[in-house]
Amino acid sequence: APAAPHCRWFDLDSVGVEVVCDDAQRFLAQSRRRFDVVIEDIFVGNARDVHKPGWMLEGGLAAAARRLRRGGLLVVNSIDETAEVTRVLRPLAPGLLRIDVEGYDNRVVVAGPRGLSGRTLRSAVSAHPVLSATLPQLSFRRL
Repeated sequence: APAAPHCRWFDLDSVGVEVVCDDAQRFLAQSRRRFDVVIEDIFVGNARDVHKPGWMLEGGLAAAARRLRRGGLLVVNSIDETAEVTRVLRPLAPGLLRIDVEGYDNRVVVAGPRGLSGRTLRSAVSAHPVLSATLPQLSFRRL
């Protein structure tokens, strides 16, 4: 089936990835598929009151981490819940990074294998023909 319109907003086809658009809570409960990368960008609420749904912090992130292949990355977009996201992910992944985007309140937490480092991730972004243009706006920090 064609991707839902909101799944095309990020132009992910240009970086050669398979995108699964589904109800996240149902998918995580039912699917046993494994992925190299899982990107979580779920918020509820309106305007200045957007936040992660309770189920995401209370089991959803752990379920997402279980969908990773060995060495995979879980990428979590957060705003006010960055500390809580970090607390939940710390026991699930030995490597934790935070990416800050200049001019935005969002904090991206990346959970992965022990060898994950800001330098390695920055180098991968720099080498990518599509992502490299974003590098000047990004800062990487180990958590």
